[in-house]
Amino acid sequence: MLRCLRRLTACAAGVALFTVLPAGAVMADSLPIGGVLGAAPSAGVLPGGAATATISGNYTLKDVNNVTKGTGTYNASVWSPDGSGGTSISVDFHVLTGLIATISLTNFDSYTTDVFSIGGGVNANDVSRSSDGETVTFSFRPDVSAGQTSATFLIKTNAPNYAGGSIQFIDGGVGSAVGFSPVPLPATANMGLALLGGVGGLGALRRLKNGKNVEA
Repeated sequence: MLRCLRRLTACAAGVALFTVLPAGAVMADSLPIGGVLGAAPSAGVLPGGAATATISGNYTLKDVNNVTKGTGTYNASVWSPDGSGGTSISVDFHVLTGLIATISLTNFDSYTTDVFSIGGGVNANDVSRSSDGETVTFSFRPDVSAGQTSATFLIKTNAPNYAGGSIQFIDGGVGSAVGFSPVPLPATANMGLALLGGVGGLGALRRLKNGKNVEA
């Protein structure tokens, strides 16, 4: 009886543990590739010290007929390094005319992304990341309207450096602006190494077929 009770207790503990820590669980503000945060990003703070670089400018939404659908201003900043060994990118915007439903930042490759909102502006309702990992999108419901300013959105990554990037403003039209992104991963170099490895392997296979097991 005691042995059975112990087994039942162990089984119950295992079920409880699974309930508390389900497989694939992530931190509330960690945004994995292909993932969606179904709520506004929680409050955060900007990295300490002055930003490495900052851009302030204007955006204009144009529809397929090149008709202006909205205008506004934006600020983008990058901290690299950001105090934790990675690169952090921030963006905020102010709507002058029209509306904004979403904004997207690009070129995040396979880097990790943690998202936060800062300040008292309009917060996003949810944040998503594309299935290829490249794009992080902040969505607003209702749209951000003329006269309103967004919260500052911070994306923390584990990238070692930064590069130029693109910000897309969307609602009835699309507007592109210059921002920041993590430095691209050396995909080309990796592909070259893989190709060389494949050529070397083919040569070894040919030597074996010829009955010669010699060192290259």
